[in-house]
Amino acid sequence: MILNHSGKTSGRMLEKIKKRIVGDRGSFIIVQVTILIPILLMIYITYFDAIRGWNEKSIMQIAAWSGTRVYANPIEDRDMKSMAIAEAQKILGANGVFASVEAFESGEKRYVLIEKPWALRYPMKIFTLRSGGVLHVEPIDK
Repeated sequence: MILNHSGKTSGRMLEKIKKRIVGDRGSFIIVQVTILIPILLMIYITYFDAIRGWNEKSIMQIAAWSGTRVYANPIEDRDMKSMAIAEAQKILGANGVFASVEAFESGEKRYVLIEKPWALRYPMKIFTLRSGGVLHVEPIDK
């Protein structure tokens, strides 16, 4: 270490030592970090949003199949359509998923469809999560 006449280290000498150690890379590293951190955070948050969407889609599928099972097993003097919708909404509500539930029939088949608009935190595009179930109903023998 070089001391000047006042006993303090020379500022120019410290700058030379810093320049030898860091070189011209100091500003380059700062630029890299300022660009890289937001990109990594965006990827990280998007990854967890995608997992959340996958989880909600799985819950919607379970609710659709459960509602379809109720709808496809007729009970006399009961409105099976409203029971199927209620069953699906019960499962969705218990898991914190708020979606529209629709039930309808076509011939001997019973359908329960569930839809929910879904977007990432970065609203580039709004997706629609859809799940559904269909079962064939055997006629009741009397």
